[in-house]
Amino acid sequence: MSTASVFVDLHNGQAVGRSQLPQLDLEALRGAVVDAVAAGGRLVALFGAPHPEGLELLAVVADDDEGVLRVTSALVREGRFPSLTPAGSTRRSWIWSGRSISCGTHRR
Repeated sequence: MSTASVFVDLHNGQAVGRSQLPQLDLEALRGAVVDAVAAGGRLVALFGAPHPEGLELLAVVADDDEGVLRVTSALVREGRFPSLTPAGSTRRSWIWSGRSISCGTHRR
């Protein structure tokens, strides 16, 4: 999967509607975020927003070299989602507080 197909790139001052964001399955979102961070990006936001079918999980990765924020989303229907931290990673190398996401959805 190319970066272009899993993220929308935003430049300073640019906005897009949530309907314009790619909506991946949870494993694809995890893979996209892990790959983007491994390539030098920084996970700068991970949050949930209410959705009629559950919770929309949005991930924002900063690419400092390109000067863009890369945004993607996934729908959480089950009330839980897998950890984004790759196996074997140290806490220093990943930004994740281990806290619960809003609307009663928790990281597992």
